[in-house]
Amino acid sequence: MEFQNPKTSDFVVHEIAYVLMGGFYGRYAKSLALRGLTDGGSLTCVDTSAAWMDRARRRLAKATNIEFHCGDLAELDIPDASHDVAIIHLMLHDVPEENRQGLVSALSAKLKPGGRLAIREPIGRRHSLPEPQLKDLLSAAGLTETSAQHTKNFFMGELYEGVWERQCA
Repeated sequence: MEFQNPKTSDFVVHEIAYVLMGGFYGRYAKSLALRGLTDGGSLTCVDTSAAWMDRARRRLAKATNIEFHCGDLAELDIPDASHDVAIIHLMLHDVPEENRQGLVSALSAKLKPGGRLAIREPIGRRHSLPEPQLKDLLSAAGLTETSAQHTKNFFMGELYEGVWERQCA
């Protein structure tokens, strides 16, 4: 999956339900809404910041297939096992360390069995998440890595991009 210029070809199927954490102020969500959410697909955007959520709402005001939730994912009224794909986009490293496992586990719980999580996180600079720690968080949440690559970004440095799958019950 290419995150810099988002394409949904790896994930687009009819009637898919996405949940997105982070998302470049709604830019990534807008790309998903315009390119991939057809024939009943939906997108659930989650953020703890009311300011970022308001910005995303304004950017996506014309979309009818997007829900916005501001708050702690574990406490929001989003049913477990209800989404096909989850996306963490450049935000997990900003979550306080003591809250990361709870967030990743809550997000994993929102995935249907066999659902996939796509993640893009900085791993190579001071303000980043070491790759072994990132993989431990995802594994502890019941996810298995299916693909991964390293890329570079001028502003963020080295990035880990991976797809993880929720194990069937």
